Amino acid sequence: MKGKGLDALASEYTTTIDTAQNIGLGTPMVPDVGNEPKVIAEALQLAQGQASTPIIGNTGVYVLSVIAKTEPAMATDLSAVRNTMAANIRNQIPPRLVEAIKKNAKIKDNRFTFY
Repeated sequence: MKGKGLDALASEYTTTIDTAQNIGLGTPMVPDVGNEPKVIAEALQLAQGQASTPIIGNTGVYVLSVIAKTEPAMATDLSAVRNTMAANIRNQIPPRLVEAIKKNAKIKDNRFTFY
């Protein structure tokens, strides 16, 4: 990979080059790709014109090159940001994990005594 441009890599691995726009911390999804937090984190760390090393993502391996980068505006309503982050965390806990916790907690169901 060293010294190769995106065009050379795309040709070597018979794939295409695509452009993603408006990538940022507020967008957990890469447009037309899906949930790729490692790709977004790497994109935010790169400087304009800088290329990344290969990134193993959820749906493939990616190599990034930043075309343009602008500084985001500061969030003015932090409560909305907190609520969004809290909702994302709640939605990411798999139901199987909750069931495993219940199973190992030795919960005794006494609801029948009240109804």
